Amino acid sequence: DQTFFSAYMYMMMLFFIIMTSGQLLVRSMLEEKSSRIVEMLLSSVPARDIMGGKILGLGALGLTQLLTWGIFATAVSMFSGLSVIPLGNALLLSVYFVLGYLFYTAIFVSAGAPLSTEQEAQQVTSLFSLGLVVPLALSIPVMQDPGSALAIVLTMIPVFTPMMMAIRIPSQMPPLNEIVFSLCILGASVYVMMRLAGRIFSASVLLTGKRLSFRELKAVLGKTP
Repeated sequence: DQTFFSAYMYMMMLFFIIMTSGQLLVRSMLEEKSSRIVEMLLSSVPARDIMGGKILGLGALGLTQLLTWGIFATAVSMFSGLSVIPLGNALLLSVYFVLGYLFYTAIFVSAGAPLSTEQEAQQVTSLFSLGLVVPLALSIPVMQDPGSALAIVLTMIPVFTPMMMAIRIPSQMPPLNEIVFSLCILGASVYVMMRLAGRIFSASVLLTGKRLSFRELKAVLGKTP
């Protein structure tokens, strides 16, 4: 029960931090496009640098929130007598948290950059909210058997990797090869998504009141890096 509680709390923190940061990111892009602030920024800073600054700034905010909650949870566990996640496991989970945050944020940038209205932004964030609930729903069968084929397969899917590892590491440490392989897949996915997000952001950052068409999006994604 204590292991499930600690893993579930980690998943909920990751869920709320991603949703909060994603909503702030999408809304900030809409505000800058509507107020023409982004045009002044682009006069001196490349579009990819603007996107990177947004992601890093919100990432630092998310890590600060995670650290604050972690200190609070450690203090509560010490006074209540609950077990605390070992330092090595906590550091490994932090790596998955950072990579997972960058991956999800790149998805938010890719989906939010072409938007031009507040209604569209609400629809996109609501859709991602439903998508992030899926790992939470799969947490119980994975907790019951962390070494099952289902747990291993879900661990290797980048969308599920951070939350699945949040369950498996505290309950039953996965083999080293699974940890290395999942980190390589997640890291490669982060790189690919960041490149795609950079292209989409660069192509649509100056669009105001106009959507990026499918043909334009296909041309942007088909460009040689």
